[in-house]
Amino acid sequence: MTYADGRYGALDIGTVTCRLLVADVEDGRIIDVDKEYAITDLGVGVDATGRLSEAAIERVLACVDRYLEVLARYDAPEHPVRRLIAMATSASRDAENGPEFAARLAERVTLAVIPGSREAQLTFLGASSDFPGENLLIVDIGGGSTEVVAGSFGTDPVASRSFDIGCRRVTERFFHDDPPTPGQMDAARQWIREAMAPYFEGLADIGFAIDRVVAVAGTATSVVSIREAMET
Repeated sequence: MTYADGRYGALDIGTVTCRLLVADVEDGRIIDVDKEYAITDLGVGVDATGRLSEAAIERVLACVDRYLEVLARYDAPEHPVRRLIAMATSASRDAENGPEFAARLAERVTLAVIPGSREAQLTFLGASSDFPGENLLIVDIGGGSTEVVAGSFGTDPVASRSFDIGCRRVTERFFHDDPPTPGQMDAARQWIREAMAPYFEGLADIGFAIDRVVAVAGTATSVVSIREAMET
């Protein structure tokens, strides 16, 4: 899908975070105008209960209201906002009351709850554009799911999977102490390894050689921030 030149808003409602991007599209280029980020923890308890909690829904609704105020500030006569695209991912997919959540949001925005395959496709399109000519493994670790996509920019991915494995889901299933015990860490690793091994075995079978692994989203940036002792 392509968009006409102009100003747009993109709202991403994830299992842990809620993000807003305001950007201008000019001749196929995307120029960032503003980025907003908040931890809303929509997916708290979904892995165990199968439902979004009322408190979590209220947090997201309040965050969206604030983002709409931000977007309104950039909706100027000389740069009108043409459209707001709103998407939700793993927690909203998994929860039995996901449609109810979407209906409540509909009073503010029209929400698309996208499947894992679409989430993986969008992640690959965004991240691979910075590394043309390389065989990439794009990894998007979210709160409820992880998308893993292999391929090269400008071509269809050779292998794409969305796993029901994410930082919120792993924490709630395995990490009952803070910090987690070695046994809890081992159990989490084993569960993840068993789920993901067939995917990587498939890459080996087709002879796909990975030039670079590109990790996106909050978990990856948090790990790098800790490693680099970044204060900001």
